[in-house]
Amino acid sequence: EFVLPSTLKTIFNGAFENTRMERINFPDGLERICQAAFQGSGELHEAILPNSCQEIELGAFSMCDSLKNLRLPEGLKVIPHLLVSYSNALDSIHIPSSVKEIGACAFSMCTKLRKVNFPEGLERIESEAFDYCNLDSVILPSTITEIGSGCFIGGVRGDVFINRSAPPTCIHPRLPFTTF
Repeated sequence: EFVLPSTLKTIFNGAFENTRMERINFPDGLERICQAAFQGSGELHEAILPNSCQEIELGAFSMCDSLKNLRLPEGLKVIPHLLVSYSNALDSIHIPSSVKEIGACAFSMCTKLRKVNFPEGLERIESEAFDYCNLDSVILPSTITEIGSGCFIGGVRGDVFINRSAPPTCIHPRLPFTTF
């Protein structure tokens, strides 16, 4: 386990890119993880982010093939583009209730991803955010207003439900919705 100093506030671009650590201890007080900070760290199994971390940038944990457990901080508003794309061990993700937007390709090609909660308050899911995952089914909250093109393409084994009477703006014409 790699222990970061308790005074650390920011992990900069590519700081741990392609490293071989299995676990990392993120300190309380960490505020920001920059672009591709852990990209390609193929042996990283777990990332438990403290609630103080309110900014995560593009591709922070992309291509982490062994990442099975990622805990996103409560209070996080935006899940960035390519957050854990191509991370093939991730099988479920809890999206904090504070999240309003999921960036493009955030979970793209996470081929073992089967379970995702979509909390009330979530408003936007950008293009290809969950493409080529393996989701059992999807239940979107009534607060969703925009879904990007190809958001779930090749990524849902079951149905996509939305908890509202009228579907949100959706650019991809082939995405099947069932409303209730």
